[in-house]
Amino acid sequence: LDPLSIDNQTITIGAITGSLRMDLRDDPLAPTRGFYAGVSYEVADPSLLSQRDPFPIGYTRFQFRSDYLLPVWRSASWYFSFRTGVERNTQDISDPRVAIPLIKQFTLGGVGSLRGFKEQELNIQDIAIRGTASYVNYRAQFDIPLSGPLRFGPFFDAANLLVDDYSLNRNLRMGTGAGLHYLTPVGPVNFDLGFKIRPRPGEDPYRFYFSIGVI
Repeated sequence: LDPLSIDNQTITIGAITGSLRMDLRDDPLAPTRGFYAGVSYEVADPSLLSQRDPFPIGYTRFQFRSDYLLPVWRSASWYFSFRTGVERNTQDISDPRVAIPLIKQFTLGGVGSLRGFKEQELNIQDIAIRGTASYVNYRAQFDIPLSGPLRFGPFFDAANLLVDDYSLNRNLRMGTGAGLHYLTPVGPVNFDLGFKIRPRPGEDPYRFYFSIGVI
């Protein structure tokens, strides 16, 4: 299926999404300790007003995230995060146009998932997902106080994005680097510099990020 034809489609998606969250962190805007978990499940189907013609659209989309912050010494703390997702086409694939819509395909890269990579650099948008797609995303950061609200944070991120497969460790792409984080009443202001581990030919080896809020 030509990916350009997918990209140019005008489609109708009808879906419902349920989600649960548990937040045991000491501060939702600038946490230093505690645990956070969230899970969501999205269902799209013609019975929920997704289109039936000229081809039906239906899928399920599951995502899970857990974050753990561990204080180590004085105001220094470790941050660990595990995130994963699985999506599945639920419609009859006898029609070659049937696939998970491009706008709903998982992508990774950037400050929110895989630093060292540009936004959505890890993607499968040249593939018609007629079965399943999945990802895992690991993140670790060590926040060290410098002066007042300013903190220094070396980090390591890893992730994969697979079609018709799921693995906790296969085909992982990795990035590392460090950043400065200034704590404000509305959350941290972040300046991060990420480097790809084993960049591939033609890829940018590093990326600079500016963001506001918890990673």
